Amino acid sequence: MKARQKKQQKELLDEYKDTNVKLSANISHRLNIEGDGSLMEGAKAEFSPRLLMKDKGRGDYEIDMFFPRKIYGELTVWGIDEGFADMLSGTIRALRPKVVFETGTNKGRSTRAICEGLYDNRQGILHTVDLFDHSIFTTGAIPEEMQGHVRRYIGKLPDILHEEPLSKVSDIDFAFLDAGHTAKDVEAELDYVDKHRAEECVVFVDNSRDREWHEVQEFLNSYLQYPVVNLDTMLGTAIVHMRGRDGYGEKSQEGERKKGDSD
Repeated sequence: MKARQKKQQKELLDEYKDTNVKLSANISHRLNIEGDGSLMEGAKAEFSPRLLMKDKGRGDYEIDMFFPRKIYGELTVWGIDEGFADMLSGTIRALRPKVVFETGTNKGRSTRAICEGLYDNRQGILHTVDLFDHSIFTTGAIPEEMQGHVRRYIGKLPDILHEEPLSKVSDIDFAFLDAGHTAKDVEAELDYVDKHRAEECVVFVDNSRDREWHEVQEFLNSYLQYPVVNLDTMLGTAIVHMRGRDGYGEKSQEGERKKGDSD
């Protein structure tokens, strides 16, 4: 009898081995929900993964694979999307930076993407800063084998940038800025990177097309120190290319023209 059951189970698994899994969510009524119904960071959620059985022409059949158990977790809405995570780790693999700087660690999704690139490259250190300690080494956000590539700092930006050990960091050749989203914040973080960078440095600035943080885009539109390309990702990603020591954006070119005119 047991042998027959095992055979039937194997046949069923083989039949549905390529079946897609859909995640349906039952959100608790005790959540903090904004007036427009959007979910707040840190909301508790209860999930029931469903196995979609083959459609016989009347729609999918669903099986609750974990019944009667549920999967419980805390929602994170302040995080990069998975496509951008691939883009971030791919950029790290392509540019092969040795010193990376990040603001806005949060729960570590972007930190993980950067670490994956560094780990694949077998080189590089990431200095990441956040106001709060989200314990990224113990939550599983950063696997143990990647933790050697990370240096964490907890403190208020931009003040912490002027204190050791961050004040001593040098030769930054890649940066991802995703902490403060005011013009003043972005300017301070870009200024820090510029003063502590290598000869050439690529900077990603997140939320550069986000209507909720319009100051970021407005500041970048007027930023002339180095060239900026503003990509239409989920919330916008501006790429700032720092090279040389006096800038080579429109401001620098204008200075060169004036110098040429005076000569």
